[in-house]
Amino acid sequence: MSDAPTTADRLSTVDDWVEYIQSLHVREIELDLGRTKQVYERLVPQGLRSRIISVAGTNGKGSTAQLLNHVYLSAGYSVGKYTSPHLLRFNERIQIDGNDVKNIELIGAFKTVETARQDTPLTFFEFGTLVAIELFRQADVDVMIMEVGLGGRLDAVNILNCDLAIITSISIDHSAWLGNTVEQIAFEKAGIVRSAKPVVIGETRYDKLVQESCRMRGAICYQLGVNFAYNDLYGEQGDDKTEGNTVDLRWDWRGTDAPEDTFSAASNHIHIKGIPLPFKQQGVQLNNAACAVQAVTLLQQFLPVLPQAIRDGISAAHMRGRCQVVSYEPTVLLDVAHNEDSINVLNSFLKALQVKGKLIAVCGMLRDKEIAQSLTQIAPSIDVWCIGSIKGDRGSPASHIAKIVEGFYLEGSCGKSLQHAKRLVDSNIEMVGNGSIQQYESIDSAFDAALSNAQADDCIVVFGSFYVVADILARLS
Repeated sequence: MSDAPTTADRLSTVDDWVEYIQSLHVREIELDLGRTKQVYERLVPQGLRSRIISVAGTNGKGSTAQLLNHVYLSAGYSVGKYTSPHLLRFNERIQIDGNDVKNIELIGAFKTVETARQDTPLTFFEFGTLVAIELFRQADVDVMIMEVGLGGRLDAVNILNCDLAIITSISIDHSAWLGNTVEQIAFEKAGIVRSAKPVVIGETRYDKLVQESCRMRGAICYQLGVNFAYNDLYGEQGDDKTEGNTVDLRWDWRGTDAPEDTFSAASNHIHIKGIPLPFKQQGVQLNNAACAVQAVTLLQQFLPVLPQAIRDGISAAHMRGRCQVVSYEPTVLLDVAHNEDSINVLNSFLKALQVKGKLIAVCGMLRDKEIAQSLTQIAPSIDVWCIGSIKGDRGSPASHIAKIVEGFYLEGSCGKSLQHAKRLVDSNIEMVGNGSIQQYESIDSAFDAALSNAQADDCIVVFGSFYVVADILARLS
């Protein structure tokens, strides 16, 4: 018998394993459940005890997962949360009871999945999903909150039969894999639902499409604005300038646990009053929070939660890289917004901040995104653009994004005063119309330029991709 070390023996760090699992499949993305199911059945032949919530959506699924995580933690449950991508460390993807898994636990799970894999090729995401499931099985968590990576129907998370599904939103993204129409994307997202099980739908523009796709699969639909809702904000305005003067506001949730009832009906109302703002933000985060509360309400039979735990959990929840203010004078704000809807939400948040000085964008995007469409609404708000190239095959060159932004100004759609830009003295600045556009070889260089030109009352907003925010977070850390 050979004593030669196995692959698992040679891999001693998390970074070693991350590099290894990226090499197991010829494609980065391969939407097919068959291979992952085979390994899962070898890994967990007896199935799982935990209640499972699967969360899909073009935007908002990470925030919704985090809100659920903190609500169940506040209620005293053991919680496993799986999200992607990570910003700084792979460990961030897998949390147990609010903490990133430790390296030793992660390496052990890598080895276990590798043994169960045998010769089955898995993509990076598929392998990572199985690692999360194995860690949650070992911890025997009460509830698993599983964020779908891409689409839903053929995503690795969908090997699990969820007790409840959430679809937060629908918009055009990842067209190469999910399709070019909202109908196609709604069909893919709805693939996570299960027959006779509830699905909470936060999408309100294409809600009929999503409901139709879910009902085709026998799911019981609970629609935001029909079966549950939230009221207007009330309370005293806060004086925290970084949160758009909203920090002391509260909201009420009302809904039902019966799909035939609407929130406007006189009977079967469920009210939860005085809930803090999720992540101290209004807008779409209230939609996400309302979906989370509805999900908790529907699972009360299995996971009872008191109203105060909902308030405490939503108050405690925080998210890196979502309208995250990391420093002041100048204000530096990080957001992973990378498509039209999420960037429009960011734009609304920036308007609420009422920045006194210049608004300086540090932006980089992936070439497979709808860049022009994504930047259309935010462009008029930006005084200075510091555009950086993202490294790697998927990264868009800064020159490509700059040309798109330049087109906005030349078309006259971004007309504004030069009063904010006139203080800039960097020789790299190119003035186009009424805007200032700068190009850099890296996100770091773009951020350096923004810092060097910013005054105390300016705001630097870093956005466009998870990669962009990760670069700056790593630097600030």
